[in-house]
Amino acid sequence: MTAILTQLKIRPGKAKRTIAFLKKLNRRQKEMQIVLKESGIALDCSFISGNTLYIFKKLKTLKQLKHKIKYSELPIYNEIREWADECLSSRKDIKSIATFEKSTK
Repeated sequence: MTAILTQLKIRPGKAKRTIAFLKKLNRRQKEMQIVLKESGIALDCSFISGNTLYIFKKLKTLKQLKHKIKYSELPIYNEIREWADECLSSRKDIKSIATFEKSTK
């Protein structure tokens, strides 16, 4: 993963945060899927090889997601909200990683 980030010329600090984000996402992915399904939020998702990077084809759905779970008290919703923030703030990195991983298949 670090090699991919290095090839994409992502700053070391940013690379660390992106890797931490991906690891956290891997751990919580199934729970998030269940919550998203139960909350009735239909999202287009892509599963990409490697670290099973979970990205949305339509990034505006992240804003809708944040809005829908804004007032929830459940910890899992807080994680999803943080994750949505992370995606929105670093969506260019996520898109370039996804593009890079697709091109190496």
